[in-house]
Amino acid sequence: FLQMIHGLFRFGYDNHYTSSDVSKRIVAENFYKDCDCSKKEAGEKIFSPAEIHLIREAANQKLPNPRAFMILLAIETGMRAGELCALHWDDISETDIHIHRQQLLRTRNGKREGFYEVLYTKDERRHPHGGRYFPLTTRCRQLLDQLKTSCDSSSEYVFSEEGEWIHKTSYEQFLKRLCKNLGLSITNNHAFRMSLNSNVLIKAGLDAKTRAAILGHSIATNESYYTYTRRDEIQE
Repeated sequence: FLQMIHGLFRFGYDNHYTSSDVSKRIVAENFYKDCDCSKKEAGEKIFSPAEIHLIREAANQKLPNPRAFMILLAIETGMRAGELCALHWDDISETDIHIHRQQLLRTRNGKREGFYEVLYTKDERRHPHGGRYFPLTTRCRQLLDQLKTSCDSSSEYVFSEEGEWIHKTSYEQFLKRLCKNLGLSITNNHAFRMSLNSNVLIKAGLDAKTRAAILGHSIATNESYYTYTRRDEIQE
């Protein structure tokens, strides 16, 4: 927000709307003194197994809403929100889910122009390499079979409504409301990725290289930012 203020006044000064750039008088320390700059502990960034259970139960109550199905698949696979939105039925085989697309928002001059699809995931933006494959577990297969019986069969997208794919913001707002109604402090889809890595993949005995490949990260990124242990799990 402080950068936004500086940018706004710099724009005004450069285009002669103001006679001076008054934002230069804003001292960062003074700006931050009334802000909550506290950071969450590592273990507070992921859902506990008990919280995952609550979210799963709440999502099941919202079926057949496609956004509820998205939450359930995110729990199982750790897929990013944009990857869920862009998932095609032909990306799913008998053995795995091919995750190689994402939905992005196009903006022009600060205005939203709509969502579009690209054939690479977030970690492949500079160096696409065909995406990654997530094993089609029994739970994933059952979930997708259930979805297929209740979804709009005319759409190429797994998650659709009235023939149109689900927008990322719509899914994220749905997830946020569901988590808040459960009294959870974490409300973002990204936490599912961290939770899958820490609560499931590590406990399954998978090595760092395999876990990174499943989530679509480098090994260093996965170990530095996605591997956490909650305090309650340590005590247990």
